[in-house]
Amino acid sequence: MEDEVYLSDPQLGNILVRRNARAVRFTFHIDKSGALMVTVPRGCGLAAIRESVEKLRPKLLQMLQRSQHPIIDTSFKIEQPLFCLYVREGDVSRPTVRIAYDAVEFTCPPATNYANDELQQWMVDMAEDAMRRKAKAVFPSELRALATQKGLHYNRLTIQSSRGRWGSCSSRGNINLSLYLVLLPNHLREYVMLHELTHTIHMDHSPAFWAKLTELCGKDSKALRREMAAYNTSIFFRKK
Repeated sequence: MEDEVYLSDPQLGNILVRRNARAVRFTFHIDKSGALMVTVPRGCGLAAIRESVEKLRPKLLQMLQRSQHPIIDTSFKIEQPLFCLYVREGDVSRPTVRIAYDAVEFTCPPATNYANDELQQWMVDMAEDAMRRKAKAVFPSELRALATQKGLHYNRLTIQSSRGRWGSCSSRGNINLSLYLVLLPNHLREYVMLHELTHTIHMDHSPAFWAKLTELCGKDSKALRREMAAYNTSIFFRKK
């Protein structure tokens, strides 16, 4: 016999947890819908499952990336306040790219084979370069303004290309933010920044941490965390 629950994760999405009386270990796989699923022994609690997810996070992200590789073609687009991406067909002899302050536009010949791996990787490289420049131009001032507004202090900011985590904060108050935050709506990007700033006060995820984060956000921080589950950036671009 089995029972099922869902475990929400900001990077991995909604993980289907299936408890099975015959299971003797944790078994992770991708279901037919492309979502992550784990089968566990019946008596296993959610805390143990979360611990296993954290230990295996890089491998689990790779599993999702292998199963969810969208083709960047004329049907693919990203439209967020900080970053947009479009693919159009035009009268060109080879694929070209135009990079503006907050948008990347590819123009390709009508007969383009979008499944070509070299073309896809080139598009990813161009998009990520543009995202990185945008992040470096915007994140420092946004984080500084939030810290000042909320009366919080951090040491320094580093912008990374992490796919596995939106951000992190060290015990010394050094904050890391993923450039992929440019793919989020404004209120969720702010939530991530406030999340890391809250770690300058509470280094754990205790009830005190969530209470302080809710105070800073002005709304239920755990509800915002659940909303983040819809934004798994690993599905946007192929892993190099």
